[in-house]
Amino acid sequence: MNPYLATGLVMCLIAIIAIFFTAWMATNMNRKGKADLAARLQPLADLMEGELEAEEVTVRGRWQGQIAEGRMANALDGPGRVFFTRIIDSAGGVSWSWTTSAPKTPDEPREIKFDCRDSPLCGVIEAEIEQRSAPFFSIPGWTRVEYDASAGHIRLTKPMLTRNDIPEVDAFRRSLDTLVEIGAWNRQVMESGAEPV
Repeated sequence: MNPYLATGLVMCLIAIIAIFFTAWMATNMNRKGKADLAARLQPLADLMEGELEAEEVTVRGRWQGQIAEGRMANALDGPGRVFFTRIIDSAGGVSWSWTTSAPKTPDEPREIKFDCRDSPLCGVIEAEIEQRSAPFFSIPGWTRVEYDASAGHIRLTKPMLTRNDIPEVDAFRRSLDTLVEIGAWNRQVMESGAEPV
């Protein structure tokens, strides 16, 4: 046999084996990654007596009588992943978004951004939302609490440093409790059009 042909055949065989091995490794790593995420998410589903949807990296259930959800997703306004915690609490009215970022140096204050459409309620919400969102201040990086009137939910968004940066059960419970409290307050603001007592 021609040595050039033999060398070419051996190289083709090596390339085929390498492609097969790479595909096998990718499949196994993907399976392991999904299993790791499912193991981290299952306690959150158990907390809400809900269900885990591993393919969507989502847990759904009920919390204090309201539909609740935790979900990993790609960030909507930049690179990276985020973890959404939300409760369904449709109150109508005006949508708003409150974002806080950790300071770059310890002696600087937290950066706060509040977005709300033109409405007299915006001032009422802005005056209180920082205090009501205080439990989220310890989250590293930035944190967003928002009410979407059209979707009918109160949602907490936090960045994920790694794919496995799923909240612990206690942190998830505290987030749900705080969102339920914010939802009740928000509903009262939207329904009355005045600051609640």
